[in-house]
Amino acid sequence: MAIAPVLTINQLKQGVRLTQMNNVIIQATITRQLISFFDSKITVGKAYNIRNLTFGNNSGYDKATPNPCRLKFEFSSKLQEINDTSIPVHGYQFSKFADIIGGRCPTTHYIDVVGKLYEIGPIIETRHWYRCRTIKLEDIDGCQLSCTLWPPYIDLLPALISEQPNPNQSKIIVMQCVETKKFEGQWRIQTTYNATAYHINPDIPEVNIFEERFQVKFIVADMTDEEAAFVVFDSQITQFINHTTAQLLAEIEMAGDHDSIPRELEAFIDKSFVFKIEILDKYNAELDTFKTSTKDMMFRVANAKVIKASKTKDLSDVEANNLHGSDVHSHQVNTTRKSSLKKDFVGGYVQNHPEKYNNK
Repeated sequence: MAIAPVLTINQLKQGVRLTQMNNVIIQATITRQLISFFDSKITVGKAYNIRNLTFGNNSGYDKATPNPCRLKFEFSSKLQEINDTSIPVHGYQFSKFADIIGGRCPTTHYIDVVGKLYEIGPIIETRHWYRCRTIKLEDIDGCQLSCTLWPPYIDLLPALISEQPNPNQSKIIVMQCVETKKFEGQWRIQTTYNATAYHINPDIPEVNIFEERFQVKFIVADMTDEEAAFVVFDSQITQFINHTTAQLLAEIEMAGDHDSIPRELEAFIDKSFVFKIEILDKYNAELDTFKTSTKDMMFRVANAKVIKASKTKDLSDVEANNLHGSDVHSHQVNTTRKSSLKKDFVGGYVQNHPEKYNNK
């Protein structure tokens, strides 16, 4: 059946995902013999009027969409580029990490995911001499998902990450056309052969929301009374106090005292905690006091304040706000949760000003 839909090219591999108006996504197939013919005619993200496509059932193993129908490019298919802003450029259909881990995500077709890069594992060889690498992603709710990278992605993705202009910026990864798989009793995702596409920090709402999260900043001191600022994101602080930082900020605004500390955070004041921190390799050479990559350190919380993350700057680029005076300069620690609290050490200690704190 020949049709002439208005479509936008979402992904070009051996197949194409096409997005129609109202975000209806359908898969189109380009046979191996015609890939070179259409490769120069199709650009990802452009909108086209396409004629002379054949139509059939979306059957088989490699299904990029849940749509029951599939299109097929023929040698006689014609493309005309158009300008239609009503058609979504990307056509992402993101699955929730909780649904994937809980086994509630369909396995009959590929899915899309978005998450913050939490961990990159080493390359390992399987029993069949295959090479793979596992990375972990974390969603906005703090849920972590394992992803197995198969060739060629085991080298391509880390290389792309290392090429990012700001090495300290959080890496939010969008992965298209990955499949769900149950391995050793746990659900995860994995790349698909020559079909998975990935993007790092694209300018889309689902990525920008990671930079709009609220934070809680703690001023902590060790047994030498040296002080530093630790920043805890919403997903971690909620696990301790059962309140989101947005709720805490709303409490401050209702009270009308923006310098006050929410009563929920007062429970942390003068309490001692043991933090396991991880020092980035690039800082090891600068810190003579630390000879190993990890340290167990004990700190006492001296003060706390709710802040909001910058949308345009990463945490490491945001100048630490002075909680008690202009002469207190702090460095920041980016926090994640793994085996209690795991932290990337991105600075030194602040100058010691005990007179600035009433709860010491």
